[in-house]
Amino acid sequence: MQKFIAYFDRALTDTDGTLTLSFAIKGAEKKKAMECVQEMQKLKLQGKERLTLEIKQYRKQRSKSANDYAWELIGKLSEKTGEHKNDIYRKFIYELGIYREWKADEASAETLMKVWQAMGIGWIVERVDSENGLVRVHGYYGSSSFNTKQMYKFIQNIVNECKNWGIETRTPDELANLASLHKAEKL
Repeated sequence: MQKFIAYFDRALTDTDGTLTLSFAIKGAEKKKAMECVQEMQKLKLQGKERLTLEIKQYRKQRSKSANDYAWELIGKLSEKTGEHKNDIYRKFIYELGIYREWKADEASAETLMKVWQAMGIGWIVERVDSENGLVRVHGYYGSSSFNTKQMYKFIQNIVNECKNWGIETRTPDELANLASLHKAEKL
């Protein structure tokens, strides 16, 4: 099924209590929505009209320039401190504190941790504790999963550390000109 951007239009309740939701789809998103409608019509003909819907608030994805700038600053910090870039990157991921928590038995926890870490450099796992045969694990999300607001906070933390080390960074106006950061400031 397709993902597409829609605008909530209305909700109607029939006399039998059935709720009908209506959404408006505009511009280039209409093509994706029509493909989805065609897929749903095929499913209905097969007697599979029951669907699972997921509706989330729209958030613009961050730009490549924000990610590039983060890595540029991390490189400067690496030169200044002698720490490896990946270690610095992971430190900022950890400090931002965006994670998912699991509780699992020992074998499952080990598998979860391996799979999570395989997703990328910033996908950190931390064994927090264990109780009653269950291991509590925090899986920190890498920056590739960040929305614009999270990426803004991430870069601000890096900028602050650079300033502590006397590393020149962009001015606040220049930071605002990074498209993704400009949007995040308004969130």
